[in-house]
Amino acid sequence: MAIDIFLHVPLRIEDLGALKFDEHVHWPQGRGKPALIIIRQSKVPNGDPLEFELPVSLSDRLYTFRNEIALSIIGRRPSVLFVSVKGKPRKLSTLRVAIQRTVLRRVGLKITPHQFRHLAAKVHLDANPGAYEVVRQFLGHTTLKSTTRFYAGPDTRRAGRAHAELIRKLREPKLQPRDHNRGGI
Repeated sequence: MAIDIFLHVPLRIEDLGALKFDEHVHWPQGRGKPALIIIRQSKVPNGDPLEFELPVSLSDRLYTFRNEIALSIIGRRPSVLFVSVKGKPRKLSTLRVAIQRTVLRRVGLKITPHQFRHLAAKVHLDANPGAYEVVRQFLGHTTLKSTTRFYAGPDTRRAGRAHAELIRKLREPKLQPRDHNRGGI
């Protein structure tokens, strides 16, 4: 679940490891609807709260984990997301190693939890060249300068690909609808 959360929500490992049900993870519309992850101001470097909506599939897995799986294993609903089989919160070092080992075993890549933040920025900027403000917001950077310092380098290539795609679309002949009134074939 940590990897799935990282793919949807580019949190810092410290924020991921500290996630608590009812404080950070909420189901405002109930089960079967998107859950929210909300990290209040004191935990975020720029002071702004981070709020992310999780897809229903991940939201349902979190709900099932808390209310069924963990309940059957540790005998109660956990208050924190990442717990050991004894119900104690997992240490950050344990969570970090588990994430790295799982990605290496399943995908064959060495990737740190922090690199998921870089991956999120790259994926978004590849699809939306120049969208630094959106990346700044979802990474929780204080200034746009921080975001562009890390991610502006390859943007000329991204922009070039986007421009080439635009030219390709403009060059494609438009299919004209047949004029049925003129007896066209």
